[in-house]
Amino acid sequence: MERLLAHWFTISKQPNSGVNLVEFLAEGDNGPVLSLDKIQAAPAELEDHRPQVKDPLEEINVGTADDPRPFVSALLPQQMKDEFRSLLTEFKDCFAWSYHEMPRLERTLVEHELRIKPGCKPFRQPPRRFSTEVQLSIKDELVRLLKAGFIRTARYVEWLANIVPVLKKSGALRICIDFRNLNLATPKDEYPMPISDLLIDAAANHAILSFMDGHAGYNQIFTAEADVHKTAFRCPRALGTYEWVVMPFGLKNAGATYQREMNAIFHDLIGTIVEVYIDDVVIKSKRRQTHLDDLRQAFLRMRRHNLKMNLANR
Repeated sequence: MERLLAHWFTISKQPNSGVNLVEFLAEGDNGPVLSLDKIQAAPAELEDHRPQVKDPLEEINVGTADDPRPFVSALLPQQMKDEFRSLLTEFKDCFAWSYHEMPRLERTLVEHELRIKPGCKPFRQPPRRFSTEVQLSIKDELVRLLKAGFIRTARYVEWLANIVPVLKKSGALRICIDFRNLNLATPKDEYPMPISDLLIDAAANHAILSFMDGHAGYNQIFTAEADVHKTAFRCPRALGTYEWVVMPFGLKNAGATYQREMNAIFHDLIGTIVEVYIDDVVIKSKRRQTHLDDLRQAFLRMRRHNLKMNLANR
C-alpha cells in the first residue's frame, strides 16, 4: 500500500512543461520534509482557459465601509443594484466573513455520523515531517480553528490521521486531513445526490439567477459526539493531537450529509425558486420583477436555520 504524501514537484526532464505530479512514497517511509515552496508548486486548480460566461462584478457596501464586496453584476440597472444593496444589507446576518461568525446548525436537523464497517480496526498513521515555516503556518491555523470551536484537543486516540497542508489562492495555509484509512473503513451513505445535467436544465430559461455558496459549509455541521474521536489528527512536534467537533472536509459521505441538510432546509423551495448542489445554491426567477422576493424567501429560510453563505465568493 502506497501512501499519498502532500509533496509536489515539477518534472526535472521537462523544466518548461509546468506539469506538477504527486509523489508517492512507501507506507513505512516518512518521506522528505515538506516546505512552503514545495507546497506552493502544487496546482491550486485546473485552468481550462474557456471564455468567461459570467457578468463582471461590482463592489457594493452591505453595512460597513471597510468591507465592500464584489457581489452584483455591473450590467444591472442602477435601480436594481440599489435594491440588491438594500436587500443584502437587511440580510447581512445570513453571511459570514470568518470562522468566529459561524454558528452551528441544530443537531436535530443534521449531524455527521461516522459508522465503521464490521471487522475494521482503528488505524494510526505514522508521523510526517514538516519544515519550520510550515509548522508555524499550521500553528496559526490551529489557533484559529480552536478559537472558532471547530476542533478540540484529543487524548488516547485510536484513529489518527496526518495533516496535508494546502495553500489557498490567498496564500493562507489550509489544514486538510488525510482521512484515507478512516474513509476505507466507512460504509457509503447512499443518499441520492443531484444530477448536474438536470440542475442545469432546471435553471435554464430563467430571466435572472443569483449564485451563493456556503461559508466553510461543511464546518457548519456538527460531528456526532460519539464519533468525534475518530477524526483525530496529528500535528508536528509539540503541537499535539486534535479532533473535529464539526464536520471537516475530506470525510467520506460528507457531501451526502451536507446535501441532506440543504434539502431539509429548502425542501419546499427546491425546483421552484431554488436549486442546490451540496453547498452551491442558485436562486432562479422567471421574471426579473420577482427576483428580490425570491431571494428574500431564501434568506428568510437561511436565517431561520442559521445557515451562513459566503458573500465574498460571488
